[in-house]
Amino acid sequence: KEIGIHIYHIEKFNNSKKFYEKSLKSLNEIVDSLKKQNPSLKVIGFSGLCVTSEGIGLFYNKFNAKERDFINSEHMISKNGKLEIFDTESKEELNTKLNEGYDYLNRCKMLVLYPNEPSIVWQFLK
Repeated sequence: KEIGIHIYHIEKFNNSKKFYEKSLKSLNEIVDSLKKQNPSLKVIGFSGLCVTSEGIGLFYNKFNAKERDFINSEHMISKNGKLEIFDTESKEELNTKLNEGYDYLNRCKMLVLYPNEPSIVWQFLK
């Protein structure tokens, strides 16, 4: 009767400013199809494990999703054009990587949204 929707990966294929709208409309079509099979189905949450600044910006700034009990300890770093996920809760370990010439990009974030919270997501997922 209940589903939580977790976005595993979004790859943007063009520079459309409203890309998220097309994605949410398509997702709503899937939910509508599931509701035809199960009319009592309710979406109880929406989440994404965001690993890029663009993903974090979309989920946090645009969708109003928040970090909850789970705080991810993975950090995106790069060196010589190669991306790396570095998992640490230690400031010293992270500073060692930065001193080795890595650039810091961002910390990965598990961002979650519930139906009782304000978000444009709920305008699409009805």
